[in-house]
Amino acid sequence: MQIKKATLSDVKELVKIWNSFVKEHDNTVIKKSPEKKIRRNMVHTSDVIFEKWISKCIRSKLGYVIIAIDNNKIIGYMLCTIKKYDEIFKLKYYGSINDIYIMKKYRGKGISSKLKDESIKWFKSKKIKYISLSFNSENSLPYKIYKKWGFKDEYTEMWKEI
Repeated sequence: MQIKKATLSDVKELVKIWNSFVKEHDNTVIKKSPEKKIRRNMVHTSDVIFEKWISKCIRSKLGYVIIAIDNNKIIGYMLCTIKKYDEIFKLKYYGSINDIYIMKKYRGKGISSKLKDESIKWFKSKKIKYISLSFNSENSLPYKIYKKWGFKDEYTEMWKEI
């Protein structure tokens, strides 16, 4: 297994993996909270939008896409970005882990931790001192992993249909 920075030649495969990520995520979340289905309906061009977004992140100095490869096949990825913080605070920029996904049959082997370690190296090289990530509260597995990695609860966001 190899961890490396994604290139534009990886984008088509990353879009396929992202679709697996979205499908699995939505099956988990909507099963527990059916009312979220209406907010999770994707536009028919979601693949194209994601392809543009991940390509932009690969090309940008403020984006970093890392992939895990086994037998020349991408088996997981992590998408990271650097974001500008609210202007009223002294902290100017922070890191954001936007996506983490490992294909099911490769889970439990420490691959996401290796991606996380690689992302932290990149964030540090960019002088970033704080990293944030978010996930859906119905998806409890990531919460345990993120706590193990040293992430702490910061705030809770709640939604209400009106």
